[in-house]
Amino acid sequence: PPDAVANAVITDSVSAGQNDVLMLDTALTSNGTQDRTINSVTVNNVGTTSDSEISSVKLYYDSNNSGDYTPGVDTEVGSGTFVSGSKTFTGLNIVVPGSGTEDLYVALGVANTVDDADTLDVEIPANGISFSDGATIEDTALNSSGTRLVSVVLDHFVITHDGSATAGSPEQVTVTAKDSYGNIKTSYTGTITLDTNGTAS
Repeated sequence: PPDAVANAVITDSVSAGQNDVLMLDTALTSNGTQDRTINSVTVNNVGTTSDSEISSVKLYYDSNNSGDYTPGVDTEVGSGTFVSGSKTFTGLNIVVPGSGTEDLYVALGVANTVDDADTLDVEIPANGISFSDGATIEDTALNSSGTRLVSVVLDHFVITHDGSATAGSPEQVTVTAKDSYGNIKTSYTGTITLDTNGTAS
């Protein structure tokens, strides 16, 4: 079967609700002259994000032969979600030419509900790419270097207290930083100033 290598991808942080986040770029290069047809690819979730924090996992191939992932141009050949940390795309018909290279890309959708500072990471496990002739590829996992941090984007603060405040007496309040989806930004380290001016009743 062809040789495979995982290329590096950008590792910028991502936010809740973001789609088409490139996580894996794999190049398959023929080591002969015969075309080989991929019929299944398995992808595993190996980051700290739970399966429920990932809204979609998609598989593309480099249909314009640019060597780079191009959303809206490269062909999507499968989409789904992780179950127990894994997704297998079956019924594929991706040809690796006998005299060339074919690139596969895995992109994720980030759910609206996430935990701040979790990490996204995926891999194709050992023997996770299968061909129509029954052969598999690579006896080690394919994983693009680096992970992507989930960073909750600050949208507003929520102020809460126990509801038993007494005029003229100290009261403990809690201020929580959240994004537009209501996710808590646990990494917020800024300063908050509360204005307590008002008329007691």
